[in-house]
Amino acid sequence: MKYITFVLFLLLMAILAVWSKQLQQKKPLSEQLAEQIRLPPHFAIELVVENVRNARQMALNADESVLYVSSLENRVFGVPLQKITNNETMITTVKGTAVYNVLRNEPGIDTELSGIEFDPDTNTLYVSTYCCIYKFSDFNPETLQPRQRENFYTTFSASDWHGKKYLRLTPPINGDRYMLVEQGSPCNICPTLGTPNGKLHLINLRTKELTVIAEGVRNSYGYAFDLKSSNPFAKLFFTDNNRDNFNDANPPWSVPFFLYFLLIERNIDVL
Repeated sequence: MKYITFVLFLLLMAILAVWSKQLQQKKPLSEQLAEQIRLPPHFAIELVVENVRNARQMALNADESVLYVSSLENRVFGVPLQKITNNETMITTVKGTAVYNVLRNEPGIDTELSGIEFDPDTNTLYVSTYCCIYKFSDFNPETLQPRQRENFYTTFSASDWHGKKYLRLTPPINGDRYMLVEQGSPCNICPTLGTPNGKLHLINLRTKELTVIAEGVRNSYGYAFDLKSSNPFAKLFFTDNNRDNFNDANPPWSVPFFLYFLLIERNIDVL
């Protein structure tokens, strides 16, 4: 009798294990991935919207009602946002209500779209490819699609090796706004001194003048400014996927990301 009871117990445990695994598999992939992300204390993560494929960078519009997302599928998604406040906890969450193709297969833009940034002062959306930065404005409130386009900056190297260009607007400098953008190194170990490669640039939005602010940046994937610092300098943080100093083929990876920060004086003459 004890043997039968033990066998039934093992059978029950096996059934429960299979049932639990099936329940886990029924969860959407997005929820399974969210559960695997480890966050510091007092942080939470929630799904905002699905079906935004091959996303690269995000930008909010002026009133934070629309999230624009660049995609390697040569398109930009627009996600209208809805803020929901829990009356018990007074915690506000953000949900996407739909996904629109704001830009898709735009004439003359035949490469992957990587960088994206929104200028709230002019209601302008900037989108970058390997070689160029484009400006879009006058958005249709229903479809979120822009009615106007301008080729803002088109003289970068078109190399697709570390050529994705991520965008970030700077704080005002001498009354002007600047766009921060990187020109990566089109190689693993090649020298970049004396070339336009491997550099962080500032582009004056008014004059389109280009200024180099950092060299030796092989492959940056993001930047952020510390706008609350009491320091008279603006702190710029950026990542750099550095080189391994072997060669261009072996090993087929580079050393891990490094995080740097650079101090940019807000009122220096060169800017």
